[in-house]
Amino acid sequence: MNWYRKAQSAQEYPRAGDVVSGLRVLEDMPNTSSISDSMDDWEELPGIREVPMSDFEVTGRSYSVSENKRIRELATSIKESREIAPLIVAIDPDGPYILEGSHRIDALYLLGIPTFPALVVIEEQE
Repeated sequence: MNWYRKAQSAQEYPRAGDVVSGLRVLEDMPNTSSISDSMDDWEELPGIREVPMSDFEVTGRSYSVSENKRIRELATSIKESREIAPLIVAIDPDGPYILEGSHRIDALYLLGIPTFPALVVIEEQE
């Protein structure tokens, strides 16, 4: 891995605490198998990171009525529980993207959450 790219990403996405944007960060990390299913060569930044919502184009909506309902229900659940499972953010040469947690990021957007916890993985360039 390009050490500069890794160091830059680590600086942009500092380690998260137990609470991010007022939400308790859960230890459960759903769908980590998506990383190896989606990438051949990658490296994880150590620990859970705090990622700014502004790094992504998020609308909080889907094209599907049922998905919009699911996003709103998830937002209500997050608001009531004040808990969030970390998302998975991947970084490739084009920039960061949500690998796992598209419903959660939309729900967080609806709640006006400025940063969220995520496992950050950096895809190696070929």
